[in-house]
Amino acid sequence: MKKILLFIISLMVLVPNIVLADMGAPMVRPYEAEVTNPDGAVIYENSNNQYTPTSKKIDYGQTLTVDMEEDGYIWVSLDEDNISGFISIKDVTVTDDSLKDIWLGEKVDGLVLVDSEIKKGPSDAYKSTGDTINAGTKVTVRRINDTSTPWVYIEYNGKKGYANSYEGAIVYKWEESKEHLIPYEREIRTLVKDGYSEANIVGKIPAYTIIKDPYFTDGWSYSMYIDYNGEKGFIYNMTAIKNSGNYKLIKNSDIHESIESDSKVIGKLDAGYIFKDPFIYEDHGECAVFYESEDKKIKGWITYLWDEENEPIKKIDDQGNVVEESTTTKVTNNKEKDKEIKLSKKDYVIMCVIVATSVSLTAIVTAILVNKKNKKAVSNEEIKN
Repeated sequence: MKKILLFIISLMVLVPNIVLADMGAPMVRPYEAEVTNPDGAVIYENSNNQYTPTSKKIDYGQTLTVDMEEDGYIWVSLDEDNISGFISIKDVTVTDDSLKDIWLGEKVDGLVLVDSEIKKGPSDAYKSTGDTINAGTKVTVRRINDTSTPWVYIEYNGKKGYANSYEGAIVYKWEESKEHLIPYEREIRTLVKDGYSEANIVGKIPAYTIIKDPYFTDGWSYSMYIDYNGEKGFIYNMTAIKNSGNYKLIKNSDIHESIESDSKVIGKLDAGYIFKDPFIYEDHGECAVFYESEDKKIKGWITYLWDEENEPIKKIDDQGNVVEESTTTKVTNNKEKDKEIKLSKKDYVIMCVIVATSVSLTAIVTAILVNKKNKKAVSNEEIKN
C-alpha cells in the first residue's frame, strides 16, 4: 500500500511536467524577465526546430515569467492578450538575479563533453561570467533540485556558475549505486540535437556487462555515458543497479530470459535461495532481480511487480531474518529514501482531493496545448498558402 501511495504522489508531481515536456522545450528554473528590445519581441512559431516569425509582438517593457527555453528561444504565454509562442532570448533581460532561494544538490563529479559557457544563473537569459569550460574538463556539479531542468551549477579551478547540460553537454554521477548491469545488448550512440534514437551508432555493449561508477546525462536525455573498449558514447539508461545486502527468495519462481515478465522461461528457482548483493532492476512498477547459476550456464531474471506485500524477494539480516523495512533498496534519481507513509481518514480525503485537482489541472493544460497545436497547424497552413 505504501508504495502505491508513493507512486500516486509522484504521479501528481510528474504528470504536469510530462505534459509541459511534450511542448519540446526543456524547463528552466522560473524567472522574471522584461522585454528590453525597443522594437518589442517578435513571436515565433516552432515546427521541427524551425522558428518562423509571425506578425505578433510583445511590447517593450512587458514583464514575463519564463519556465521553458531551447535553441536561444523562450516560451511565453500571455492569456490576457491571447498571445503564445516563442521569443528570442536576446529580446529580454532577467529582472531577478538574486537566486537566493535556489535549492542545489550535493556535489558530485562531472565531465564536460561540449565547450560550455558559464552563466550567472540557470538560463541563457542570464549574463555570462565570461568563462567557458572546455570539453574534456572534469568539474564539480550540483544539480538544481527545485525544478526539473538540465541546467546545473558547476565549479572548476576557481570558476563558478551555471551551465546547460542538455543532451549530454555535461554528464555527472547522480545514482547512489556504483555498479550497473546492462540487461541485454545495447547500442552505443552519439547524443545529438534530434534525440537519442536519431544519433549515430558508434559501437555495441554486450548483455550482462557491468559498468562501474558511470556518468549520466540530465533527466531530459536520461542516458548513461560510457567508455567501453575505447568506444565513447551513450546508452539509454535501462540498467540493473547493484544493491548491497542479502535477499531471500520466499517463493518458487520462474527464471526469465530478460527483464520482461512475458519473456521466455529458461529455468526455475526454489524458495529459500539467497541472493548476495544482487543487481535489481526497477522501473515504472516493473522489477527484476538478476540470477546467475554457479556454473555460469544460466543467466536470467526473476521478474515481479513493484508491490511490497507480494514481492518474491525479501531483504534479510546476517541471521537470515527478514528486514522489516522495504524489501528492495530504493535507488532513485533524486536520492531520496523510501519513507513510510501513515495516512488517517482525513489524509485519504485530502489525498483524493489533491489527485482530483491534479487530474483536472492536467486536463486543462492538455486542452490548452492541443488548442495551441491546432492553432499552430492552421497558422503553418496559412503561411504555406
